[in-house]
Amino acid sequence: MKKCRIAILDSGIDKRLKNNSDIIYYENAEDNSGHGTMCYSIIKALSSETEFYICKILNDELYTSSEMLIQKLKGLIEKNIDIIHLSLSTSSAQLSEELKEVCCNLCESGKIIIAAHDNNKKIKSYPCDFSMVLGVDGGIFESNTDFLYDANKNAQAIANKVPVLTKGKKERYHFFGGTSKAAACMTGIIASHWNMINSNNYETALSELSRISPRLNSSYIDPDVTSFVDKEIMPYILSDFNERRICECLMKFEKEFQCIVKFEEIFLLDFQNSEKLSKKLTGFIRG
Repeated sequence: MKKCRIAILDSGIDKRLKNNSDIIYYENAEDNSGHGTMCYSIIKALSSETEFYICKILNDELYTSSEMLIQKLKGLIEKNIDIIHLSLSTSSAQLSEELKEVCCNLCESGKIIIAAHDNNKKIKSYPCDFSMVLGVDGGIFESNTDFLYDANKNAQAIANKVPVLTKGKKERYHFFGGTSKAAACMTGIIASHWNMINSNNYETALSELSRISPRLNSSYIDPDVTSFVDKEIMPYILSDFNERRICECLMKFEKEFQCIVKFEEIFLLDFQNSEKLSKKLTGFIRG
C-alpha cells in the first residue's frame, strides 16, 4: 500500500520530531510558534499511514507573503507529493491570478491542495476560494472525523474547528482550534481514505470525497447561526413574540447568510430554545 505523502507549508516542525520516520523531508523547518507542529499532530492522529514533507513558510508571528507562497508552491509541482496542506490564507487579490495559475498547475500534476478559509467567513480567502482548491471552513462537531462536503460551495468542506489539546513545540499541549485546525482535520480525513481517494485526476478524487461524506445531519450547528439567533431572535421570544416580528427576523437571516428559509418548515416548537432554532436554520444554509 502506497503511503499518502503530505506537504505541510506552515511554521515548520518542532526539532524533537524531525527524526520521526514519517518525516521524509524538512526545509528550514524549526517551528518557533508551534502552529505547524500542531497541524502535523492533528493530521498524524487521523492518518498513521502518512509521510510528511515539511516546508517552513510562516514566520514566528504566522505571517508570510504571497510571493513566498507562490515560490514554495511552484517548487512542489515536480515533487512526489499527493496532498498540499495550507492552514493559511490571504485576502489580498494583488497576486491572486499568479497564485491561481500555480494552483492549476499543481492540480494538473495530480496533487490535491487543501486550504483553510479565514476565520472571518465574510472576507475573501485565497487560495481557499479557487475552484481547483479544496477549501475548508470550520464548524462545531463532536469528533475530528466528522465533516460536511458540498462541491457547490467556495469552501467545499466543513470540518471540526472546536479547540482540542494538541501537541505543539517542546512537546507541550495547547488548545488548537479555528479553521487552521479544521483544515488539518480535513487533510487527515482524506489521507486516512487515501486508498479510495488516490487519483491523478482532481475531479475524480473529489467525487470519492463526496461519496464518503456524511449527509448534513441535525447534530451540526453553524456557530455564526447560533450567534445570530442569540442576538437577533431570542430576545424577542420573551418580550415581543409574534408572527410579524419573527418573519422580519427570518428575512434578515436570509439576507445575512444569503440563503432561502422555507417558512413553511418553521414550527412553533423550533423556538423552544436557541440550540433547537439554530439547528433548524443551519439546515437552510447548506441546504
